[in-house]
Amino acid sequence: MKADHENWVSSRLSIGRAWRCNVEQLYYVNVPRLAMLAAVGGVIIDPDVIPRMSCLHDLGIELARPLVVFERVVSELAPAAITFSAGLTPSAALVGTSCSFSCSFRTKHFPYLDDFRTGKFKMRGDVARDPCVHARLGPNTLHLSIDPRWVTTTTSFSTFKEGWGRFAGLATVKSVDASTRMIYASPMFVGIPKPQQHNGEP
Repeated sequence: MKADHENWVSSRLSIGRAWRCNVEQLYYVNVPRLAMLAAVGGVIIDPDVIPRMSCLHDLGIELARPLVVFERVVSELAPAAITFSAGLTPSAALVGTSCSFSCSFRTKHFPYLDDFRTGKFKMRGDVARDPCVHARLGPNTLHLSIDPRWVTTTTSFSTFKEGWGRFAGLATVKSVDASTRMIYASPMFVGIPKPQQHNGEP
């Protein structure tokens, strides 16, 4: 069973074209998923670099070290990835693949920083109520769940709270609803797109 699962993961991660980092500045870093991506890519991350805080934002100035390491990781790795676009055909075959994106998103249900830090806000495990960003290109919609623990800075919190933003990054597809052409994914990282790194939208 273990070997079968490893083979399935390997096959999923080989779908698509070699991806190059399209992020100018990291707003969101899903530490566990990015660490797994690094391990699959043969990049060993010093355990001392992995933050042990419950919230990246609380690291303050100490956040600089892990961000430098993770920015290097995402710049050096070139995982195979599909590209979210109007021409993409959503299907169950996409589950487990990496999906790159660079476009305008709507943001929803994002808490205030104080509500998160005091424990007033809790993730519910409900895609209809938890913080997310979603983008629509043509008939397709990409829905990214956002866990506030992995948001990097106060500026990042404010950006996610604004109601919209232009974001780029890489995500793992969790499920697909072919009837509604909805793709649900868990982002590994989200940030400001590099210049001219968007999917042809105005």
